[in-house]
Amino acid sequence: MTTAPRNVLEIAIDDLGSGLAGGALLRGVMPWLAQAMTRCTVFGNFWAAPLCSVFRARALVGLEAVRAGNLVGENVGPNVGIGQTPFPGPSAPWVTAAMPGRKTMRGKLHLIAGNTWATHVVGVDRFDEYSGSQANLNQGVSGSGDYYHWVKGSGTGALFTCTKFATNDTADEALVDVGDGVEFIKVAFNAIHQPLSPLPPDNEPAGHLYSQHPATDPRLDFLRHLDFRLGELVDAAVAAGYVVIVACDNGSTGAGKGTFTEDGLNTPCFVIGDGVPAKYSSRLVQATDFFATIRELRGAPAIATPDSFAFTDEILPDWTPTPPRAFLTCSSFKGLGEPPTNVSRAARGARYKLVDLEGLEFMYDLRNDPEEDVDLLETSLSTEEQAAYADLADALP
Repeated sequence: MTTAPRNVLEIAIDDLGSGLAGGALLRGVMPWLAQAMTRCTVFGNFWAAPLCSVFRARALVGLEAVRAGNLVGENVGPNVGIGQTPFPGPSAPWVTAAMPGRKTMRGKLHLIAGNTWATHVVGVDRFDEYSGSQANLNQGVSGSGDYYHWVKGSGTGALFTCTKFATNDTADEALVDVGDGVEFIKVAFNAIHQPLSPLPPDNEPAGHLYSQHPATDPRLDFLRHLDFRLGELVDAAVAAGYVVIVACDNGSTGAGKGTFTEDGLNTPCFVIGDGVPAKYSSRLVQATDFFATIRELRGAPAIATPDSFAFTDEILPDWTPTPPRAFLTCSSFKGLGEPPTNVSRAARGARYKLVDLEGLEFMYDLRNDPEEDVDLLETSLSTEEQAAYADLADALP
């Protein structure tokens, strides 16, 4: 059966790949996350995107990057600076289209270009309120910045230099939204994306003085602080009855980011909330599926897309079952808002994976070769592998 609509909090974490997250957990850097893992549904076969702008657009409109209506690629150049060719964002219906209730977005945007970028987030069938940064904190109007000095925009178009630590600013505004009962809240932390200095505010979390405990990898200090604020926000939302979806947008820098390897695409993703079982799920889920799932949770009318499959029944067992996707898919290209060129694509099933990097194909057996060291296409394929290749080639977006 389908239950009553639920309030939803969707959170994106920047540049946190599975390897870095696992290492941080082992080092005790993210104690809240370690505890949360025991009371949520963890999706082990989740695909995000090679880069953050691609991830954000995929989740927002439920379409692959190469589809008409999305066309947000790797954004080399166009969405970095103010004054670039205007691009108001994906033209397909946003996840918020005809969605009942209030809708807010807080934090990093990274998918709209031009001088009036922030105003395109707010409007009919978009969000009721928005505040945050256009892109990375060292980009934007000034061309430089850090977590303590960054350009903040709002749906009114006002831009100013914010001197509040960016993670705190985003978390605090989202906490207000939770307290106000906003029905759909979309949050995108800049953390842990560079620049990674200066360090987070001293003594946050309480009892940890960063100045007394310098890390060999500053990302760990940013993760420790993010874990502290993430825990506050998620726990408040769960207590208020929200279903909370948390995902990392791409692999970590130096360990897969910008690539179609599993290190680049397979990032942490979990869902937590009242009624959500504590379990590991092997279901194939990707960023485009957030679109259909969130709309279903909110009771919004269905909008069919070829790339979005709801997984609501996996996180709320009383929900009407829907067919799971057979393959994970992803696409990217170098550009923004134009017909895509230099397209790279990938598709993956439970075992085999096919990657097409601008026309060069590679195929891997992830069960026997999880590190993707052996390209099956360099040898003769078995009958099973030939069948898998045909299915994967057909699934490529």
